[in-house]
Amino acid sequence: MNEENYTEQYRGIIMLRKGRKDDEDIWFATVGNQLVSNGVYTTKEELIENLENLSLETVCKIISGAFGRAIELSAKNEKQ
Repeated sequence: MNEENYTEQYRGIIMLRKGRKDDEDIWFATVGNQLVSNGVYTTKEELIENLENLSLETVCKIISGAFGRAIELSAKNEKQ
């Protein structure tokens, strides 16, 4: 995968994202607009390993991101 920016769904609601910073590839995970990984990683495998070892803080971030996304979609649907 040589794409500069890349997004992949992981375990339902978590999105794995690849980007570039300072001419280096970085990987991170989000739910909605909430960063749920513990920082950024240089490989997708390192990111997945981080996500497999959930902490209470990570679970709270995932829930927060999911609620934020649900509220955002609900508000968007009400406007239509």
